[in-house]
Amino acid sequence: MNKEIGFAPDLVKLVKSGEKTKTYRLGNKYDFLNPGDVIPTKNSESGEVFAELKITNKAYTTFKDLPLNNSGHEIYGTKEEQRNLFEKYYGRKVEDDEFVIVLSFEVTKLF
Repeated sequence: MNKEIGFAPDLVKLVKSGEKTKTYRLGNKYDFLNPGDVIPTKNSESGEVFAELKITNKAYTTFKDLPLNNSGHEIYGTKEEQRNLFEKYYGRKVEDDEFVIVLSFEVTKLF
């Protein structure tokens, strides 16, 4: 299994600057990641690897319980805005009871 994670182009600068230290991932695709893992991260559009991340924490929740304002993550004004952005990233409808992995990370190296 290829241990890496991608970010949308508009989030790359937030990860590089250290402003973004959490990511929400729908489903269990990234459940193989665990605290202590050091992985490359890439721009999901260009495929360019731009940093190395260390996973510092992993938690589980559902979409309906995801906070709108969580330190280390982008702030959403409303649940509808949050859902619309997730649907844009995932290209499908997002349900309230969907499983979400919350990964916290720190940048260990920039490329």
